[in-house]
Amino acid sequence: HLAGASTQHLACGATWPLDADHRARLCTEGHPKTPLYHNCSGKHAGLLLACHWHGWDLAGYTEPDHPIQQAIVNALQQAAGTTELDNLIDGCGVPTFGISMAAAGRAMAQLATNPKWHRVVEAMTTHPALVGDAQRIDSRLMTVSQGRLLAKVGAEGVIGVVHRQRQQALILKVWDGRLDIRNRYVVHLLANLQWLDAQETQLLTADPALATTQRNDQGQPVGHFSMTFPWVSPTA
Repeated sequence: HLAGASTQHLACGATWPLDADHRARLCTEGHPKTPLYHNCSGKHAGLLLACHWHGWDLAGYTEPDHPIQQAIVNALQQAAGTTELDNLIDGCGVPTFGISMAAAGRAMAQLATNPKWHRVVEAMTTHPALVGDAQRIDSRLMTVSQGRLLAKVGAEGVIGVVHRQRQQALILKVWDGRLDIRNRYVVHLLANLQWLDAQETQLLTADPALATTQRNDQGQPVGHFSMTFPWVSPTA
């Protein structure tokens, strides 16, 4: 129970964990799906905690006219410097927004430049595995860079990365939504920008899932990912 809330208050829907081993074990042992396993349950728990702290009704917290959702809209508009938001619904049921990549970049940069987000930044970079998981690209970027970079993936091939010391942000969207391309490309893009050093890049690309050479089950090279960065320079 959290702030007077229980599992029944979570409106994200019941599902299995994303982790394949954990999911298989739960199925084998006959455990039911639960909202606690949803990959957005932490976000929903945070929304409920914020509602409790402000004295807002826990019921209907995913509705666009609920005070917590209005507060999110206001915060996003301020951070992104725009009121042009397309109103949509996320996979977990909360409102989400269509926004230009430039506006998203401005919003991400606020994490490095605006002191009011300091606690969020410290929480994410101190506990990166809780942002995604130990193997997801955003968590791995934060771990390998020892918190110099802050990263968060999105659906359909999106990722945002913030360089805290340079106070810069970038947003990457892979057109066809392929996550494997996004993950490989962002590592080499960050290396090209010198946001990752050679050792950090080597640590990441040692993983076959991030390597540019594709191999079959016998370890034979069968393909190669080629990437270009015509619009960037290390000083961009």
